[in-house]
Amino acid sequence: MTTKHLLFDLCAVLLFFTACEPKPVTIDQQPTDTVASLKGMYILNEGGFNMNNASLDYLDFATGRYTLDTFALANPSIGALGDVANDILVYGTKTYIAVNGSGLIEVIDTYSAKHIAKIDLPNCRRLCAANGVLYVSSYAGRVIDDQHQLGYVAQIDTTTLTVTETCEVGYQPEGLAVVDGKLYVANCGGYVGMNIGEYDNRLSVIDLVSFTLTEQIEIAPNLQEIVVDSRQNLWISSYGNYADIASDLYCLDTRTNQFTAQGVSVTKMVSAQDTITILATTYDESWNSVTTFAQLATVNGTLHPLTLSLPSASVPNALGINPVNGDIYVTDAKDYVNPGKVYCFQSNGNKKWELHTGIIPAHFAFVF
Repeated sequence: MTTKHLLFDLCAVLLFFTACEPKPVTIDQQPTDTVASLKGMYILNEGGFNMNNASLDYLDFATGRYTLDTFALANPSIGALGDVANDILVYGTKTYIAVNGSGLIEVIDTYSAKHIAKIDLPNCRRLCAANGVLYVSSYAGRVIDDQHQLGYVAQIDTTTLTVTETCEVGYQPEGLAVVDGKLYVANCGGYVGMNIGEYDNRLSVIDLVSFTLTEQIEIAPNLQEIVVDSRQNLWISSYGNYADIASDLYCLDTRTNQFTAQGVSVTKMVSAQDTITILATTYDESWNSVTTFAQLATVNGTLHPLTLSLPSASVPNALGINPVNGDIYVTDAKDYVNPGKVYCFQSNGNKKWELHTGIIPAHFAFVF
C-alpha cells in the first residue's frame, strides 16, 4: 500500500467516525494530586489475525481529544502497526508494543508516538520492565517434539534496544512480574493443550542477576496474567483446562511459595491500590456467554460484585483502571472484525462516556 493510499484510507476512517460521533466527548479534568497528573491513555487494538491492521489510539486527558490510529498518523511512512498487537508497556520516554503476528517489538516515543526502533522477537507475547530492563515472553523457544515447544523470556536493554539474554521457561509463557530480584513467568501451555489436552501448570522463576531459571512452581493449568500487590504477593489467573478444572485466581506468597485458590473465575484482570478488578466471561451448555465484573481486596480476599451497564450485544474484552481517579475502562470487541468501543465508568459503576476504537481493543497504557 502506498503512502498516498494509506493517508486517504486514514482520512476516510476518521471521517466515518466523526460522523458516528457528532458530539465531542468531554473528559473530566484530572484532579491535582500528590502523584503526577495523567497526560493521556493509549488503547492498543489487536487487529485481525493475518490482516496487518493492529492500531494504536490515544486519549488526551487535558483536552478530551481522542485520536484514532495515532501510530499511523505519527508515522505515515510506516503506516500499519502490524499483525496482531498483543501487549503495550509505557516505560519512561519509550513505549513498547509486542506485535505477535509480525514477530517484533515496536518502540515508539511515549509522547509523540513516533517510531524509534523495532526489535525482532518471534511470537512475542507479554511485557514487563524493571531497573531499566525490558522483559518479553515468547512462545518461540526450543522444539521438543511435534506436540511440544518450549517458550522463553528475552531480556532487552532499553538503551541499546537489543536482546542481551534469553532464558528458557515452560510451554507458551504469558504474563510476567518482577518481585525482589526475581522474574515470575506464567506458562499457559496453550499449544500443547490444543494438541493433546495437557496445559502447562507451572510458574517459572528466573533469577535476574544470573538470568537463569531457578524453579518451577506447579499451580494450575493454563496460567495467564500476574499482578503484584503492595505486600509483594502475586495474584495469578488460570483459565483451567476447559473441562474438569475451572478458571480460578491464585494468590502466591513470594516469601514461602505457598499459594491459595480464591474460587473466582477470571478472564481479564487489572489491579490498582490493592484492588483487583475482574472481568469473567463464562458459557452455558449452548455456548451463550455471560459476563460479570467484580472487585477483590487483596489485603483480605474480600470479593465484591461490580455492576457495569454495557449493551446486551457487547463483547467485553479488556479492562483498564485510571490510576489517578479510579475510573474503569471496558472495551467491546463487537464481532472481532469491525471497529470496537471503549466505555468509561466511574468507580461506583456509573457510566461517563463511550468512544469508537480500532479493531479488537484489548490493552491500555497510561502516560504521565
